[in-house]
Amino acid sequence: MILNYAILLEFLNDQNVQGQEVAEWLGTVPETISRIKNNNKNMIKGIAPENFYINVFCKKDSLKDYQGIKCLYSFLESKDCITDYIHNEYLNYEKKYKIDSSSAAKDFLMTILRETSYNKNKDASESKKANQLISAVQESTATSIRFNKFKNPIQNNTFFGRKKMFDDIRRILEEEGTCIVYGIGGLGKSYCSLKYALEYANDYSQIQQVIFSTDIKSTLLKIPFNGLDESHLTEDEILEKRFSILATFSEDTLLIIDNMDIMPADKDNYERLKQLSMHVIFTTRETQIDASKFQLPIEPLSKEEQLELFTHYGQFNITPEDLPAYYNLFEMVQGHTLLLELIAKTMAAETLTPEEMTAILYSPEDDDISKIPIEKDNQYQQEKMNKFVSKLFDTSKLSDPQKEILMKLSLTSISGIRQRLFKQLLSCDNSNINALISQSWIIQNRPGSADSFKIHLHPVIRSAVVNNTEPAIENCHSFTYKIVSLLKEAQNSISICDKTDLCDIIANSSDMFSFGIKDIDLLFDMAQILWGNFFYTYAYKVYLIGISILKEL
Repeated sequence: MILNYAILLEFLNDQNVQGQEVAEWLGTVPETISRIKNNNKNMIKGIAPENFYINVFCKKDSLKDYQGIKCLYSFLESKDCITDYIHNEYLNYEKKYKIDSSSAAKDFLMTILRETSYNKNKDASESKKANQLISAVQESTATSIRFNKFKNPIQNNTFFGRKKMFDDIRRILEEEGTCIVYGIGGLGKSYCSLKYALEYANDYSQIQQVIFSTDIKSTLLKIPFNGLDESHLTEDEILEKRFSILATFSEDTLLIIDNMDIMPADKDNYERLKQLSMHVIFTTRETQIDASKFQLPIEPLSKEEQLELFTHYGQFNITPEDLPAYYNLFEMVQGHTLLLELIAKTMAAETLTPEEMTAILYSPEDDDISKIPIEKDNQYQQEKMNKFVSKLFDTSKLSDPQKEILMKLSLTSISGIRQRLFKQLLSCDNSNINALISQSWIIQNRPGSADSFKIHLHPVIRSAVVNNTEPAIENCHSFTYKIVSLLKEAQNSISICDKTDLCDIIANSSDMFSFGIKDIDLLFDMAQILWGNFFYTYAYKVYLIGISILKEL
């Protein structure tokens, strides 16, 4: 059964909360609540989940205590309204209750309220329009519209181990259709999903990868399709059209959604995507995105595989006598794949011994085992790995031009930027960029000709770079101004992909920088550019930043 407000009002009635009370709390008349209970009316316009939580559930403590939450879950279970996601959130509530009962109750109740659906009562004209659109797409374009041809960015890369991981991904996809690969950043989740795509390429007629962006809707709008004309459609119509196209794909289609490190706000679209026949792989740092049957943890490589990876990147000749020192180093970084690669290349470049590298990475607080029991969602382990990367950043003796390159590149999104375009904006030659690529500080993807090579930072490295270089409007003004000028003056000569990558930089800058009155003109230009390239949320945010600065005058 679809969870809606009629069901919630029925539950409240069972808890001796009458419709007249709810009407009073929500500032409406009892007749309106009665019509909602009878499924003859949607919830009152303007009553968002937060309003309902504050004005109804917060009125009686018995609705928020442990017994009240348990009763609600049992009631929804009896109505067959419990999805995998709601069940998972209830398990989270059970874990959090003893630590912070108030916060745990609010999180669970807000989950229920956000999940509440109005599907039964959708406006008839909107429903008819959507159905017509879906039917038209399915009948006329299902056979002609496909993903753009996918060029796997790791096709020529060296990969170590994880054969069983690929088998497990395949098993979960065949059983559930959706596989969620999770673990801390830098263990190889993205590479593993892409390597799976290579290993099973013959089983798929089409494959595509897209980087997660805020929510499922925004992410699906980024998928590159071939032969798809959406110029005449609104954003919501585009989403519906894309869902209808995706619904025609079968198990021989693979979609990889990378770096979904938060639960998407539009959970209905997430559940909708999971119901499709095609195979979908998500990669995430979160440990509780969904039910366990969908989830697959990525584990460190075996000691033998770690040694193979290490000697490959460092070109070391390791004797049996040296092995204990190297294994001690591997254990210290817990087999973290990205760290092992960086350490190997740093040791080779700086001619360091494993004992010297261990001394560089060691911190007394790492011996404090009292931190381990409070680890939550891999947070402690992730922070520890981030500290190691920061220490390597300091140890690597990077030149000032190289640090500047990394700082500017930290403003890009995970999808990166064309290397030639970045070089043009920074007015630098390729030698320093290539040196950083060879040392694994920068990732280079080669989807085609040299002109299309893209570069970006791994999220873990990006975090270390941001912490160590502190990008700000003062040290990135020239770079930001060049991007704004390029988008203003050469708008029609820039490819859509380049525009998107440059707008990502502007959007990220608006998140990271602190602006002042001297930046008002730049902020105005940034907002206009973002709006003109459909980055509406960021455009609005930049406008608000400018307005707040002007109000302080």
